Amino acid sequence: RYINTKAPYFTYMVSRIWRLAPVMILVSIVTIPILLALGIIPIGKIAGEAILLAFSSVFLLGYCWLDFGPVGSAWSLDIEMQFYLLAPLLSIIGKSWPLRAVLVVAAALCSLAFSGHEIPILPKYIFFFVIGMTAARVGWRPSPRLAAVSAACFLALVIGVVLTPWR
Repeated sequence: RYINTKAPYFTYMVSRIWRLAPVMILVSIVTIPILLALGIIPIGKIAGEAILLAFSSVFLLGYCWLDFGPVGSAWSLDIEMQFYLLAPLLSIIGKSWPLRAVLVVAAALCSLAFSGHEIPILPKYIFFFVIGMTAARVGWRPSPRLAAVSAACFLALVIGVVLTPWR
């Protein structure tokens, strides 16, 4: 989509930021004062990380590294933005390497990252992004039967989790 622009990678990144940042900024502008007013987070905690918080709220990078993320689920936007930064490189690798090699390397990176530390970082999720890219590359579409079986398994899992006495 961006290959015919004057600066394809820059245009791609700006489009990704414009896709996510406006809502994140709005949610941050509403959430942070409320959390401060309720005393959920002390002003000193926000003040100490104000620059990183502002940067990560606009550019959606570094949110995982905050001591306290006011918008709890925003760590996933950080992971998504990390993916967007590397997606063109991953696309080149995905087209030039054999599919099995790409999947094995992604699985190894994912395994190593999970054994490393607690902070969510892209390598922990890279395998899932690569599976999606691989599915798109080969044009895979699930059959209606597979989709129904998957939905039934998910429903059974949810019911099992809700009804289990070992919560």
